[in-house]
Amino acid sequence: MAFSMTDMSLEERFAGLDVDKARFVSKVYSGLTFSLMIATIACIVGIQWFQTMPRPQLKTTMIILIVAEVALLLITSFMRLKGTIGWVALFSIVTLSGLTLAPTIMYYNQIGPSGTVAAATALTGIIFLTLTGYVRYSGKDFSYLGGFLWMGTIALVLTGLASLFLPGFGAAVHYWRACIGALIFSGWILFDTSAVTRQYYREENVVGAILALYLDILNLFIYLLQIVGNRDRH
Repeated sequence: MAFSMTDMSLEERFAGLDVDKARFVSKVYSGLTFSLMIATIACIVGIQWFQTMPRPQLKTTMIILIVAEVALLLITSFMRLKGTIGWVALFSIVTLSGLTLAPTIMYYNQIGPSGTVAAATALTGIIFLTLTGYVRYSGKDFSYLGGFLWMGTIALVLTGLASLFLPGFGAAVHYWRACIGALIFSGWILFDTSAVTRQYYREENVVGAILALYLDILNLFIYLLQIVGNRDRH
């Protein structure tokens, strides 16, 4: 979606960037927009598909999709995403993530307050655009956040796994974990937005930049969905 009231050249949109860097940034955000559209379509298709599926079949299907998504993410983390293979891997991950998100959307549509999904979507968009704009116009390098963000992300994963096996994780714990998760992935947005015109540009890694930002947005949305959907249950 364009927020400008006038037609602007790449140089005007990204004032302060040279032409090559401006074109790189434009490719990244165009690809990100397209990726979000694909994920949205996949999620809508998934909702329609899963609504008619028997529960045992739904559980099996979800396990297969999640395993495929995680495996693909692990594989791509050890390879350079470029050329046709890179784009195929990106859109495969995006499609799978849209499908696996569908049951979560269905769940919060049932148990959450009215407008939960819309509120989480709006908040995600506002936070992403605000943080992206701040990085863009401040020109700050947020690479120093990397170590802290990785530690926080690992802690989120470990506590998420623990919650599957330990009965002591109540609604309040899940709520505050979601709050911390939203903060951490807001930090990742700062980090990866800063990296677009630095690390990813130097490596000419358009697909890698798109995937990083997409995963930041996806995880931020999921945590915000948990916060908004469970705000009356903690």
